[in-house]
Amino acid sequence: MSSPGMGKRFKIYEGDEIKFRLEGEKYFNVETIKKLNGDSVFLQNSVVNIKDISVVDIRKYNQHRMNPDVLAGASVLAGAGYFIVDQFNHTVVKQRGWNVNGKVVRTSAILIGVGIIIHKTKRRYFKVNKKNKISIVTF
Repeated sequence: MSSPGMGKRFKIYEGDEIKFRLEGEKYFNVETIKKLNGDSVFLQNSVVNIKDISVVDIRKYNQHRMNPDVLAGASVLAGAGYFIVDQFNHTVVKQRGWNVNGKVVRTSAILIGVGIIIHKTKRRYFKVNKKNKISIVTF
């Protein structure tokens, strides 16, 4: 199963677990895909037509090397690492004692803040509508 909307594809295979919400429901369902056929998804406990699915949780399927999770984590680590390396340089290498440089604190805080903002604003769900459609592609 893939979603060709907006030029992105999220590949979900038979045997994978999928988290989705049906039209008119408030809660997400989590089930294992047993078979994909035409417009139907055969799940462990039911059969669902892809037209009945309103939202799919895509956090698990974003498999790009530089996805938002990786960028957010790298930014937070870079900010904290920069501060720690600068303090190590002052105290151990130069033997000047504890000294907090305002420019280093500002740069570290910006990197950490950007990482937190990326983490909070990343796309978590694929909403099915006229532009974003779910389709089953067989090879």
